[in-house]
Amino acid sequence: MQPRNGRQFNATTDEQVAAQDKDFNTEDWVVNPKNNGIRNVVVWLAPEPSAADLAALQGGRKKEFPSFDGADIHPTLAKPAKPSVEIDSPFCRFIPHVVVARAGQNMIIKNSTIVPHNVKWMSRNNDQIDTLIPSGGQDVVKDLKPERFPIEIADSIHPWMRAWVRVFDHPYFAVTDEDGNFEIKNAPVLKGQLRLFIWQENGMRGGAPGRFGQTLKVKPGAMDLKELKFDTGKKPTGEPGPKTDAGGEGLKTAMELEIKGYPPRKKQPTPGKASPKTDPPKTAEEPK
Repeated sequence: MQPRNGRQFNATTDEQVAAQDKDFNTEDWVVNPKNNGIRNVVVWLAPEPSAADLAALQGGRKKEFPSFDGADIHPTLAKPAKPSVEIDSPFCRFIPHVVVARAGQNMIIKNSTIVPHNVKWMSRNNDQIDTLIPSGGQDVVKDLKPERFPIEIADSIHPWMRAWVRVFDHPYFAVTDEDGNFEIKNAPVLKGQLRLFIWQENGMRGGAPGRFGQTLKVKPGAMDLKELKFDTGKKPTGEPGPKTDAGGEGLKTAMELEIKGYPPRKKQPTPGKASPKTDPPKTAEEPK
């Protein structure tokens, strides 16, 4: 099975600036060829909904999954670790490509390159931005509100530039690193079940049904989430089809992300809190 990875951008503006970027590649799929770990996958937890609430969500009568009560949040995570999260564009690419934030934080969009960027920020709960950020300048979105959908950041001067932001009203989220690893600390056990959601910019794991997540049984101690797969979809026209799991040529392939957790550890002095944590993987919608 061949990992699908980025292709070099075709810069049509400020080519000399873009040429200074040694990683000037598309980032819709970033796969580590050594272990098939997928970078920039966002993973988060939610309380397991009741059967009635889940039916209402699946039937479209409810839009939002339940979230954690304040009493569910571990005391060490009661507030965000820092007041702001940042995204920069040192060349002609947003870095990082995917940012996760918590409600109440500020989002700082920087421009540390020598050319201006016309940044567009398109969201439902956090206003709209269409502003020119000069060299050395920045724009700030203050007091972020939670968003059910991902927020896209774009640059109309450099149309290949894209980044994504997800904002949560709790601390139980993470984004995978270059090896496909992530860590979620001190999550609550609740009644022994949580909902697990896995998103990548091409959609939810499992396609449209993935927006409802999956039940995750938890208890104090170690937990192994076993193997999870992403279907990287059809390759662009002109590229050879990847190998399918059956070994033949095809249009789709699955990247594996093995997640091992260490959830429910008891918090002190109140028991019943968990700490999911991952080991290095062997490999790795909201509908748009």
